[in-house]
Amino acid sequence: MNLSFGYIKNENQFVLKEFVSGNSDNKGKILDLEDLATTPVQAVIYPEELNQSQSLISVLSDVKKFAPIKSDKEIGFAIDQFESMNFEQMQTVFTKTRDNWVLNNNLSLMENLFATIDHMTTLLHADRTAFSLTVIFNDLKKATKEHEKDKLIKVKVEGEILPSPLPGDDFSDQVMKHYESSFHAGLEFVAFDTDKGELVATVTILKSPVLMMAKVASLTRLQKATLAALFDGINAHGNRS
Repeated sequence: MNLSFGYIKNENQFVLKEFVSGNSDNKGKILDLEDLATTPVQAVIYPEELNQSQSLISVLSDVKKFAPIKSDKEIGFAIDQFESMNFEQMQTVFTKTRDNWVLNNNLSLMENLFATIDHMTTLLHADRTAFSLTVIFNDLKKATKEHEKDKLIKVKVEGEILPSPLPGDDFSDQVMKHYESSFHAGLEFVAFDTDKGELVATVTILKSPVLMMAKVASLTRLQKATLAALFDGINAHGNRS
């Protein structure tokens, strides 16, 4: 799995660098800091001396929902070292940075599990396209004319930071059919390629099959248990509604 890091240079710019195993030629590229919140990265590093910058605080408040953030003091190297580091070096940094962030997020979800279940169940009833963990699922297209009937359709949600719902296509039909025997009431992790970080999981939510495909760096027992509890709760809450 390749790694993308953002290293903030100053209050206006950051360096985006992708680390690829076996390739040490990439020096990265400089982008506007305002683009950081919409740029897929696995982690962000910022200069300790800018920790009181209001513009930086504003940007990082959006980024922290999607990636761990560390200061150069915590990481232990400056931007010139960052630009010359290779995949193996950054993989070690990423593992340490990611593990604490993932653990904290999972514990936070467990602490707020019932509130999260209520919120997601409400979204599911009101607008299935707002169900952000979904990749491909069934939905009803409401009839627009008097003599028409509601139509069952596939919806595909794609996006690395802010997913967008799209009408399902032939691929959606094919992949749902491929995994149709894996849809059960409980969450099932069908496949996880540890080298590529590619995850496939299935679940049935209120009788509707949901297929999730994601790029993740790891899949721990705590992550599995947390997600399973979340979907079990949504189904239980939804059946009572």
